[in-house]
Amino acid sequence: MGVSSTQFRRAQQEDNKYWLYVVEHALDPENYRIYPIQSPASKVNAFMYDAGWREAVTDEPVDPTAGFNPGAKVKDLANREGTIVKLETTGESKWLIVDFRYGGKKSIPFNLNTIKLIDQDDG
Repeated sequence: MGVSSTQFRRAQQEDNKYWLYVVEHALDPENYRIYPIQSPASKVNAFMYDAGWREAVTDEPVDPTAGFNPGAKVKDLANREGTIVKLETTGESKWLIVDFRYGGKKSIPFNLNTIKLIDQDDG
């Protein structure tokens, strides 16, 4: 598997704050597995990972909601920034209550493809 030169450069800049997640059997709900690798640029000398990539895996909870806690800063697809007020679970669904800087509080479905955590330093 490979990463782009942009991804590699960003991983070098961010160091321990940068994570690479390798998903094995992504389309098989009974067998998929997520492998987190912290600071991947420090573990390679090229843009490609060989069969030894599993040695770089860091133990981390696989809970996709980790980090999406009250007070965390987020950005949505429209680049609106906000602060998480609450994470709610309704049946199988998870919802974020986000207080957007412009627009007030909104209840939005928790979806890693549409909402991202941002660093406090990102502004």
